[in-house]
Amino acid sequence: MASGQELRLLSYFVQIVRAGSIRGAAARLSLSPAVVSEALSDLEDWLGVSLITRTTRSMALTAVGTQVFEAAARADAAADSALEIAAGAAAQPDGLVRLTLSAELAIAWLPPLLHRFQAAHPAVRVEVAAADTVVALSASQYDLAIRAAFSAAPAAGGDVCTCLPLQLVCAPERAGGAAESLARRLDRMGLIALASEGRVRTQIDATPRPGQRGLTAQSVAVTPQFTVDSQLVAHRLAREGFGAALLIELGIAEDLAAGQLVPVDPRYDYGYVVARAVTRDPYPTAATRALRDFLLESAAA
Repeated sequence: MASGQELRLLSYFVQIVRAGSIRGAAARLSLSPAVVSEALSDLEDWLGVSLITRTTRSMALTAVGTQVFEAAARADAAADSALEIAAGAAAQPDGLVRLTLSAELAIAWLPPLLHRFQAAHPAVRVEVAAADTVVALSASQYDLAIRAAFSAAPAAGGDVCTCLPLQLVCAPERAGGAAESLARRLDRMGLIALASEGRVRTQIDATPRPGQRGLTAQSVAVTPQFTVDSQLVAHRLAREGFGAALLIELGIAEDLAAGQLVPVDPRYDYGYVVARAVTRDPYPTAATRALRDFLLESAAA
């Protein structure tokens, strides 16, 4: 099998023949005539035959040179065709993308984005696996994962595809009086905590919202009233009055608007869910790249 260097020399030889001169080939290749002339000499040395008979005024292919040119030209055309196929596939991605993410994100965040993605890339099919357990992506069938983690501050850029504020909520009848402190409220009603990867979050970090005078940041340790493995279950239990739950604000917007859920203490912010797009393969398919890039561009916008 020819090496990369040898294939490059053959490609230069094809350009020399097509241009009719070394100077013409050099112009096509954006190289100096000396470099192209040396490449031709190196090719002839490697093959051990003369390919072109040269004089000061003209050049002509030898019999062997004609055969080498015809074969090399076919290989050159095949390489160009392969590159065009690859470029076309990248420009118009198609096929299946298997996506895994939490059920809360799949319901609250993903649907409007999928509508827009489908309109932009109708040939790409997306298979969504919504689960709150973290999948070992490298050994899985999934092409793309949306990894969500808590952050005290907003984040953007890089692989971040969304940053969503959290809200600590409860049923209206559990809210209590305005004078009650955050720590006292949580102690009274208990927390519907999420168990993730064997860990249970039992601490609420609260930062005063702008304009709230006299308040300081708090970190409140809470004894869980219930422990669940799904934020959707936590959402439902909070609405039914079983305690407070820390949920993505986007996913509870309708319940907040309808008064079925209320903020435990609206004077505070409670952090963010930062979601990152992670591909399984270092060189993902064009369809996978298209979906990943679309999510990242949507976040940037």
